[in-house]
Amino acid sequence: MSKVKSKSILDTNLPILIITCSASPPERIASAHKQLEALNTMSNIHFVNGYVSTDLIISKIFDRKRNFLWTKRPLSLVECAVYASHRKAHNMILELGYKTALIMEDDFKIHSQETVENVIKQGHKILESGPDMLKLFDFQKKKKGNRPAISKDGNGINMVKWQDATAGAVAYVISAQGAKKFLRRKKIFRQIDEDTKYFWELGLDIWSVPGSPIRECATELGGSLVEKDRIALHTNSILRKLWGNCLTVHRKIRAKWAMRKEVEHYLTQYKS
Repeated sequence: MSKVKSKSILDTNLPILIITCSASPPERIASAHKQLEALNTMSNIHFVNGYVSTDLIISKIFDRKRNFLWTKRPLSLVECAVYASHRKAHNMILELGYKTALIMEDDFKIHSQETVENVIKQGHKILESGPDMLKLFDFQKKKKGNRPAISKDGNGINMVKWQDATAGAVAYVISAQGAKKFLRRKKIFRQIDEDTKYFWELGLDIWSVPGSPIRECATELGGSLVEKDRIALHTNSILRKLWGNCLTVHRKIRAKWAMRKEVEHYLTQYKS
């Protein structure tokens, strides 16, 4: 699918990659087409045929040992397939020679069309100054609010770095350099959503657009593809839960230290 009026528009606006797979309900593709057609922008649009849990690539890239040691819960094969599908989109960005692209999972729902259109128009400029990733969706913290550690204007788009990094990979703008950083990890052991919370491990410079201008609506589009397998792997092991709590504390300490370094670096650049 391509919506192109002229070469200048194609070069200026962000290309869009929609991640789908053979297990996705048909409602998702129909919804994606409808929402993309409603946008007042022209972009090169690709549907990325991602992986499912039975594909051979899953066993090749899944590190079960690190998953057991360094995550709070087992990673399902469906979640592995989702991550592998994002990696396929990252590789496509590099193969097509794109400098920056907007990636969305096929259960996306545009919440703020104006913001999304501005991001598509300004995305290249926003990320050309260094950021690897601009998230358009963040899961909300359940117990308390999350405040920005840094805020800035990115070509008319409000951008923040959250004090407590959030999960969520339904929609994000990513640079070619950001895609390369994700692909440096040859084996995966967390969800891609969770890996964004460990941004320092891959050296990722991640920002977010507050308010999540794009949201997830799997329930409205035939249901979640991962929830059933996630529930099946749930464990009531007390030892596992205690270990998970230790891992959470460890992450929060490391994340706080890493964010402090990022704030200091940003302020140094800003003053100069």
